[in-house]
Amino acid sequence: MGVWRLLVLLLFTACPAALLGASGSPDQPQNSLKAIVGDYYYGDGLGVNCYLVVKPEGRFTFMWRGCLGVYGQNQGDAKIVNDHLILVPEQPNESRSFGSTPTDFIPVHWGERLYLVPKEAGKGFCTT
Repeated sequence: MGVWRLLVLLLFTACPAALLGASGSPDQPQNSLKAIVGDYYYGDGLGVNCYLVVKPEGRFTFMWRGCLGVYGQNQGDAKIVNDHLILVPEQPNESRSFGSTPTDFIPVHWGERLYLVPKEAGKGFCTT
């Protein structure tokens, strides 16, 4: 099971409406890069400590740290395409490899929180 999927399955539950863009409040703005800018974390406090920073100028940084140090890191462009956050890494980022990050996220507004759900984990997010 991928690390991002594990995050979604362990930490969050939601309904299909959230993944389809419904927000937790009626006055929540549509997905824009400005609305997604921020620092994101998930992990277990041991071998999986992943940090994603989405910056206002349309850039991102990613780092995966664990008990043995840095397992992976990358940076590049961040943009919104069809209501998805798309990351365009500068360095090789083989999907499903150790130390990599998903590059297609669905922003899910849930109350006051914003979750970035990897596109491939969307179905699991809705069924958990």
